[in-house]
Amino acid sequence: SLGTTYTAYTSPNGMFGTVQELMFKASQASKFAPYAILAFELSGQADGGSGEGVYLELGAAPSFPLAGGKVTFAVPVKFGFSLSDYYEDPETGEDSKFGYFQVGGLFTLPFTSPTSKYGAWNVHGGVDFYAFGDTTQYFNNGDGQKVVASFGIGVVY
Repeated sequence: SLGTTYTAYTSPNGMFGTVQELMFKASQASKFAPYAILAFELSGQADGGSGEGVYLELGAAPSFPLAGGKVTFAVPVKFGFSLSDYYEDPETGEDSKFGYFQVGGLFTLPFTSPTSKYGAWNVHGGVDFYAFGDTTQYFNNGDGQKVVASFGIGVVY
């Protein structure tokens, strides 16, 4: 499938001005769910550099049914790259081509029928590991990697 998204990113604490971005996504519905994203900053930027950037993300999220199909386990993997001025160092202006790598594990448990008139609800949780490139490391207080746990409730209409 192909999709397009326009997003205006804002910073609630004023760390950066509003960034307007146009994104194109190509994906394949399969067990491995590969995708590619190409995004263009139309105005503003969050990295503190001087140029509006172009971003490339490549990823996949293979998933596996567990407990007789009652639970799904996914292993999302993604790489974020700067094709042009997306991960600019705010001090040197140098563009770091490698932004980050992420891999994780995510469990999802539906708790309503997919045909419910109120949507298909689920509870999900997981852990992700991130490895950062130079600029993303700078914006994470010098940390080259992070582990992030998440939990949530989701709904799809």
